[in-house]
Amino acid sequence: MKPIDFQGIVSLDQPLVDQLHCYLQEKESQVSNSILSAIHTLPRESLPPVLPYSTSGQVKLADAVEAFSKNVQNVTSSKRPLVPSNDWESATTLINNALWEYVEVLEGCITELFQQLGQVGFEQWHPELMTIVDQLKDMLNFRLEELGWKIRRLESLLWDFRWACEARGNKNIFLRKILFFWQSLLDRSLLSYIRKSRKLITVRYKWFSQRYGEYQKLKAKIEQSMRKFKGYHVFKSLEKGIQDEFKRLYQLLKLWEHNLKSNALPQREPVRALRNAFSIDKATDLFNEYYETLRNTLFERSRKFKSDPNELYIDSSSRRIVDEVLKGFCAEIHTLGVAVGKYRDFFLGTHPNPYVRTRWGFAEWIVGPEPSQTKNLLHLVYKIEKLDKLFEQLRQSLKKGPSVSNTKDLAQQHREIQRTLHEMGQPLSSFGVMRSRAEKILAQIQQMDELGSFNSEVVGYVGRTFSKALRADWQYHVLFDIPLFYQLYTIHRGVLGPIEDRQHLNRMNKFNELIEQLEGWVDSRDTYRHVHEIETDMTDIKGYLQDFLAYVQRVAKDDSLDKVKANELITEISDQLLEYRFAFGKFFHYLHQHEPEGKLIRNQFLFIDQYFESVENKLHEMRNKWE
Repeated sequence: MKPIDFQGIVSLDQPLVDQLHCYLQEKESQVSNSILSAIHTLPRESLPPVLPYSTSGQVKLADAVEAFSKNVQNVTSSKRPLVPSNDWESATTLINNALWEYVEVLEGCITELFQQLGQVGFEQWHPELMTIVDQLKDMLNFRLEELGWKIRRLESLLWDFRWACEARGNKNIFLRKILFFWQSLLDRSLLSYIRKSRKLITVRYKWFSQRYGEYQKLKAKIEQSMRKFKGYHVFKSLEKGIQDEFKRLYQLLKLWEHNLKSNALPQREPVRALRNAFSIDKATDLFNEYYETLRNTLFERSRKFKSDPNELYIDSSSRRIVDEVLKGFCAEIHTLGVAVGKYRDFFLGTHPNPYVRTRWGFAEWIVGPEPSQTKNLLHLVYKIEKLDKLFEQLRQSLKKGPSVSNTKDLAQQHREIQRTLHEMGQPLSSFGVMRSRAEKILAQIQQMDELGSFNSEVVGYVGRTFSKALRADWQYHVLFDIPLFYQLYTIHRGVLGPIEDRQHLNRMNKFNELIEQLEGWVDSRDTYRHVHEIETDMTDIKGYLQDFLAYVQRVAKDDSLDKVKANELITEISDQLLEYRFAFGKFFHYLHQHEPEGKLIRNQFLFIDQYFESVENKLHEMRNKWE
């Protein structure tokens, strides 16, 4: 048994053409055999063979009609009767039934062909599709046209056969020809069905070819915009599967956008294709993957500014080459931003909920709530815009290039920052005074341009400044009220790179988990029910902080360290301490906004500041010892 090619039926490929050709040959042979066996001779009579022997066993319709014609001639010219006088009736019925079966097969093939074309989405239209459709159309058209001619020929031959049969019955043939000249032996509907089928195939083929041609024009426009991905260096660094998925998503978005104007395809087709290929969660994951890679590239380039010799960036031609690379990164960011925005528009504009759909372009109307997924996409758009500004900031720093005055500037900024930190550490400062000083210290850190600086010492100095500022801001935590603080801290963490120490990561995961749990209880104003759990959390935090302090103490007592290794460990511990200060400082800022419960919990967590102070003192001792 021959296996069914289900995929070929759906995709309309060359094997389907070959399979249909064989099938129609078989059906043609069946109707041909019916025509050949339509004449029944009398007993002991026979007709001479009129067809040559065929090894394939297939009989063509033209050969069968020609053979039938010769048999009719033999019956007519014979001096003795070869067939019964009413044999023309059974022959007509047999041929009629065979022709109807063949016509219905051809009509069914035409209907099924264009139904399949309608069901196969444009995203499955392969380059050879139009060639396949042309072959199928020509094959069916040819058989319909041939069948029409053979039906007319058979009509004439059947009348000749009838007159030959009735002439043996001594009937008045001349009179009967006059009486029945308007009648048809074969069903007149046969030719009518053939004409309708040929008209159907012409109309549907024209419709599909126009649709296919318009799609090819759209595809050509989209392919032009897809060429830019060949020059995207960050994009090429993604995994091959992610690259292919993103390009497919971008292609479908472009197709949907262009089709809104051209209507080359039914509007539902691009919508269906995009929704089936990419759910909003899958698309968001792709966008985030590309965004994170671009973000990491930004900070890698910043670190390269600081690690490369300054001589590489003094020459204007060298800076111009690097600027071209950065400009390419900016182009990738713009492409990503456009893709995220377009997908959000698509999701809102085609959402099944009409109240959500009206939000698209009519935000001021009273509409349904925006889905949480599109809110996430909107936040991602804002993050992409910020990343674009950071790349532009990096380009501006590159245009200035490294300066011999960098060290002098850093020393001057160091003195100013130390004065501000001293002011922040003064006791009995009001909230307003502390906020003013916090804004001042942030402005001074911003002026250092950690992202675009060519001085490698800036990164460590900014980290120490943040740690001292957070230490001085232990009471009000006003730094967390200022958006610039988050921006500068994010830049610092990015330039610094991830901390890969396993124990540190375990501590951070546990701290974040406990903080999230505590914030949940504070939000629900349910802390009084969780007194025991809060005490347990405090014990856990003390345990992790004690472990951190013990590690610092062991390092401080290790006399086997050389200066290089000791400085590496001091930097590593300082970076870890800064992360802990930030995490708990943000938590304490949250508690400060949720009084009175927040204030009570804050007082219970004062031990955290004491642990931080102990670690800071040990770091101070180590710096004095090794620097």
